Amino acid sequence: MTTIDQLLFALKLFTALGCSLVAGVLFAFSTFVMNDALARLQPKEGIAAMQSINITGDQSVVY
Repeated sequence: MTTIDQLLFALKLFTALGCSLVAGVLFAFSTFVMNDALARLQPKEGIAAMQSINITGDQSVVY
């Protein structure tokens, strides 16, 4: 294996692991927050909670 092949393999591996990590975080958020926490709220409270999350997310530095 040449050096460029090793570099490409490492880059592909890092990319796959990064995608897996992001997918896991989104799955955990979806499972714990969306299903468990919001399911306990009344519909009006759930709507207010999601709107608050959306407002906070829009103001985030990362977004």
